[in-house]
Amino acid sequence: MDSKPIVAIEKPEYGGGSDVVIVQTAQPYRQAKFAMDMMKHFGLVVGGPDGEDSTGRQKSRLMPEEEVVARAVKIADLAWKEFESRGWILETPLPKARPDRH
Repeated sequence: MDSKPIVAIEKPEYGGGSDVVIVQTAQPYRQAKFAMDMMKHFGLVVGGPDGEDSTGRQKSRLMPEEEVVARAVKIADLAWKEFESRGWILETPLPKARPDRH
């Protein structure tokens, strides 16, 4: 797979200016999108033990932001590798320059 799944292309404009277009060269298939949706719902809102309340029941807390970020990054990396191994990523070509435009 291409090491740069997102590419910026500068297109010259009339009068000397330019426009920049962002092109994604890897697109997730529907299975990957479904898995990402599940990760949004289940992967980030995780509680952890936080001692006991006055009646002896376990209290829980939400993960601190730093742990949420670390967990999300780890899930995303693991998921993308799994999507690639299953063939759930569609590689798309970069657009070709038109010969009449410079």
